[in-house]
Amino acid sequence: MALGRRSFVKGVGAVAAVGLAGDAKAGAPGGEEGLRVRFLGSGSACWEKEPRTSKIFRRYSSVLVDGAFLIDYTWMAEDMLPEGCRPDTVIYTHSHGDHYDPRAAVKLGVRHVYLQRGWLADAKRDFEKAVVKVGGVMPEIHPLDVCVPFNLGGYEILPLPGNHWTGKPHEQALIYKVTKRCRDGVVRLLYATDTSGLMSTVFFHGCRKDAPLTAVIMESTGNPVQKFGGMNISHSTASTVNDIFTTYLKPGKGHYMPPPGQPVYLTHIGYYEWGQRTFDGQLPPGLKLAHDGLEVLFKPA
Repeated sequence: MALGRRSFVKGVGAVAAVGLAGDAKAGAPGGEEGLRVRFLGSGSACWEKEPRTSKIFRRYSSVLVDGAFLIDYTWMAEDMLPEGCRPDTVIYTHSHGDHYDPRAAVKLGVRHVYLQRGWLADAKRDFEKAVVKVGGVMPEIHPLDVCVPFNLGGYEILPLPGNHWTGKPHEQALIYKVTKRCRDGVVRLLYATDTSGLMSTVFFHGCRKDAPLTAVIMESTGNPVQKFGGMNISHSTASTVNDIFTTYLKPGKGHYMPPPGQPVYLTHIGYYEWGQRTFDGQLPPGLKLAHDGLEVLFKPA
């Protein structure tokens, strides 16, 4: 049963108020140490038909990390990359079209692709077709296994299982823990879209108490707390905002230890959920709604 707003606020009361000093306008120079994430898109799969001129338009969810690599990338994000930024690496969460777009990746000049091993053969065929269609070079496609970390230019990336059905019985959707070691500490960011809560494996391998998460970006499709037009929106394969703290990540319990003042950022916003202006004002403390072009500096802890 979904918790009422009062109960939910109580559950997240230990989190500091929304308002991270590391927030910056898109393209702002990064003078502080940390992990800089740019939201190229913050919407779920239902935004393609919404006119781009609409005030509520959202691109498909994807992020640019430190200007170095992408997690998910589609044609919708092409105009959101900073000028002159052409990362050559993309890490995919899963094969759904609002996250995975081989033509857009080949057009960008991506040379390295990382994805779960189960759909490696499918992806190779997709990229071969994309190269024929748009030209360019066939990227090297690297298979990933759940809970087997890999190093990417000094970042440690840990693939973790997402609770999401893709339609392919051999594919496991992934979420990612990105670790960056800084002079003043460590950033451990969990990027979790398209997952119904967090599976136990995430806690055993991704946010142990001896190495807790310091930052979270989590999807919010299907939040039952808020209503739009009198309609309760849910998504059977996606998480609810309630899950983030009240069931899974309770600050102060050891699994999640963010720097003071740093909220959880919500992404993968559904079409029928909330507009940016109205929803930001209704969020419980400790949560903040992402939007296209938002750039956040996650500070070390």
